[in-house]
Amino acid sequence: INALKKKKIDMEYTDQHIADQPDTEEQGYESKYSVDGVKKAVALLPEGYRVIFTLYAFEGYDHREISQILEIAESTSKSQYLRAKKKLKQIMQTWSV
Repeated sequence: INALKKKKIDMEYTDQHIADQPDTEEQGYESKYSVDGVKKAVALLPEGYRVIFTLYAFEGYDHREISQILEIAESTSKSQYLRAKKKLKQIMQTWSV
């Protein structure tokens, strides 16, 4: 997810997997974690984490906009996003063991 954010790629939920992907240094992540796997892992996040993570990572809102939408402090949005990322990594690492 971080690799995709760095490349500024718009993310969409799809049920299809792209078979012909160019070789990149992120190839390990792409082959290791499927889109469905990421969606399932995001669904396992606590509700507050999931909402903020989805708004920021998938929908493209910034923390100021999220804070206005959810009526929370901008710093709360940032910290909840970081915690969601950490929890998501933990969930996905347990699956790959």
